[in-house]
Amino acid sequence: MDLDEQLLRLARMRGHSPAVDRLVARFTLLGEHAAVWLAIGAVGALADRRRRARWWRATGTVAGMYGLNTAVKLVVRRSRPR
Repeated sequence: MDLDEQLLRLARMRGHSPAVDRLVARFTLLGEHAAVWLAIGAVGALADRRRRARWWRATGTVAGMYGLNTAVKLVVRRSRPR
């Protein structure tokens, strides 16, 4: 068995507990709906007056890409893999 497969098996079979599983589930929610990136952009814009316009432009880009991603998913309607 290759090293990467051994590491994958180790990660999937060890270290699980209800508390760790809850923590990981909460952590994965950070990426939902681009929320963490939008929040970082907003905080950056508020904290960095000198580059505020750049922060808002980047945040707008993230929001636009999220909207485009959502639209493509609605059009394609491919089911998610298990």
